[in-house]
Amino acid sequence: MENLLGMFLNSLDKDGGTVTPSGTWYKVVDRTLYFGRVGKAKKGLGSLLPAIMYKGMKKKVYIRKGLLKEWNQIKGKIAKLDFDTIAGYRHGAELALLAHEDFYSRYGRQPDTYIFSCPNVFFYIDKSVARARFWNVAEFTVKGDLSTRLPLFYSKPFKPIVLERRSDMPFRNFKTSLYADGIIDFMDRASK
Repeated sequence: MENLLGMFLNSLDKDGGTVTPSGTWYKVVDRTLYFGRVGKAKKGLGSLLPAIMYKGMKKKVYIRKGLLKEWNQIKGKIAKLDFDTIAGYRHGAELALLAHEDFYSRYGRQPDTYIFSCPNVFFYIDKSVARARFWNVAEFTVKGDLSTRLPLFYSKPFKPIVLERRSDMPFRNFKTSLYADGIIDFMDRASK
């Protein structure tokens, strides 16, 4: 976690990344897999419907249909990459969670995963599955960031680390500088 700010900033930088037709980008830098998005995701009502993450699962995990479709388009390429840490911001954080689970499924161990401003991903996930597969995920959010509470009726199986919001920053301004300031403050407090 010593380079948390660097991971966050790399989650914003698509330079050197592979951009998919849907606008998602991914890249590996120093054995860390980063995810992000170019432009806005096209979300129709159908993309919000729940879908089973993998066929043949004993305990079913349901995620958004549109997210699953996007993940399935890049999953094979991600499996060929060499990484042991994962990071992502906003939509990239959603894909980072799916990459985390896929890594666990393939290797039987969890990568270190850091997600920032992650929307809700799971419609349903059994608590035992969540504990077994997602205990090594650190989610960072800024108090009041509504994007981390959407879409409604979906959730994430862990509690986020809430970054302090500087009092001189406007409440409605959730630009990346707000997260960067919060991460710097978090790292300063953790080092004391």
